[in-house]
Amino acid sequence: MKMKRVLSLVLAMTLVVSTWISVNAAETTIQVKIDGELVVFTDAQPFIDSNNRTLVPLRAIGEAMGLVVEWDAELKTAAFMRVYDASVAAAPYDADEDGKADAYLSSEVLAFEVGNNQAAFGAHWMSIEEEVEETATEEAVVAEETDVEADVEADVEADVEEETEVVAEVEVDHFALVAYDVVMDTEAVIVNSRTYAPVRYLAEAFNYDVSWDQETRTVELTTMKSLADANMYVVNTFEEALQSWLLLGDDKTTATSIEILSGKVNGVELERTAISEEEFEKIEEELEASYEVLMGFEAANNITDLASYRLSLKVKAMIDDVYEIFEWEHYGVELQQ
Repeated sequence: MKMKRVLSLVLAMTLVVSTWISVNAAETTIQVKIDGELVVFTDAQPFIDSNNRTLVPLRAIGEAMGLVVEWDAELKTAAFMRVYDASVAAAPYDADEDGKADAYLSSEVLAFEVGNNQAAFGAHWMSIEEEVEETATEEAVVAEETDVEADVEADVEADVEEETEVVAEVEVDHFALVAYDVVMDTEAVIVNSRTYAPVRYLAEAFNYDVSWDQETRTVELTTMKSLADANMYVVNTFEEALQSWLLLGDDKTTATSIEILSGKVNGVELERTAISEEEFEKIEEELEASYEVLMGFEAANNITDLASYRLSLKVKAMIDDVYEIFEWEHYGVELQQ
């Protein structure tokens, strides 16, 4: 009789635990949406860690964001990369300000090392001169092969090899890199042989606005629009110890209730102070009549001392009675020769 009572108690406890696990799992299910589309996670699911950050399986989220995902098992590092097509001339950079672009943004990478609370960001720039020289070299090889059809094949191969070496040197010598660490309040982890990365830091590095819907337990990633889409522009000036950022609007902008949510240099938030009314009036007098100063602030200047940097603004504005989030980004790069 006693054994039956023990067995009944064990069965009852098992039922209670099973029910709790089922209910708890339903309550803690985390969803991720990108521009309204639900991300499908198959063999691993997002979860909230002890730092109250949502961690997501790296490959599923990376592919949903259109990123290339690489995993280095030896270094235990997950790298997310956005690759730009040179023909698109993403973020052209005019180093000598002669009106002609000298370089273009080739790729942006954010890497998470398991167990490290700092992620590494890097933006790689390719010289446009490199592309011209590389194309010219290839054309020279083709032309030479055509002219020496009657020559000895070994001589042709030697010429081609020589030209190939020149191309390799050009590729190595022409580049620029903007690199900095992103300090996080959590870290990437491995759980049940699956690697998870903090979605907020990943999304913000690639210009997504991140929000949390507590009712549906959903992380919303929204691609931020460019300020230029709303006829707004940024002018930044540097004078000794001050850095001024001005948000301008042309005669077509309908933006109102403008708020700068954040301003960062190499991932670090700037301490900002609003520009005074007197300064606004002075600036507006110096601008063309077609532009209006919508907002501006000054921040401690740590940029002019940097060889390379990434500036970014996140702006909230009302457009036709609807609030929207915009982003503005600028790179300062020093081309290596």
